[in-house]
Amino acid sequence: MHRGAVLAVGLSLALALPLVLPAVAVADVPDARIAVSDVTVAPGTPTVDEQVTVTATVRNSGGSAAAATVDRVALRSPSGRVLAAATGLGSLSAGDTLAVPLATRFPEAGDRTLTLRIEATDTDGESVTVTRPVPVAIERAPPRATVTVADAAVDSPTRLR
Repeated sequence: MHRGAVLAVGLSLALALPLVLPAVAVADVPDARIAVSDVTVAPGTPTVDEQVTVTATVRNSGGSAAAATVDRVALRSPSGRVLAAATGLGSLSAGDTLAVPLATRFPEAGDRTLTLRIEATDTDGESVTVTRPVPVAIERAPPRATVTVADAAVDSPTRLR
C-alpha cells in the first residue's frame, strides 16, 4: 500500500470513529455545592437510653454559583431506618453554614455507623444529595467512679476518697 492510501484510510477512521464509539455523558456539576463541614456527637460517651444529639454543620461552598434550599437532613441507622430528621431548614447562600441538631436514643450498647443524609435543591431546581458516615459507640452504663482530692499541703501525703 502506498503512502497516499494509508493516509486516506487513517483520515477516514479518524472521522468515522466518533460516530461508532458510544457517547460519554458528563454529569453536570450542580450550581449549589453542599457539603458537611463538621459533625459532633454529644455526649462524647453516650449510654443506653440516653439522648444522643448528632449536630451536622451543613455548608454551601463559597465557590457555589447559586443558593441552595436545604430540604431535609436525616440521620439513618445502619439498616437505613430514619432515627431523626429535620425538614424545611431554609436557604443557604454561597459560603453560608447551618448547624442542624438531630436527637435520638439507642436501646442497646454497641458500635454503629450511622448515615447522615442531606437533601437540598439549588435555584435551578436541581437536587443535591450528600451523605456522610457517623460512627457512634454506645456504652452500657456511665462510669460510676468519682475521685475527690483534699487540698494538698507541701511535704504531706494527700489522701484520695
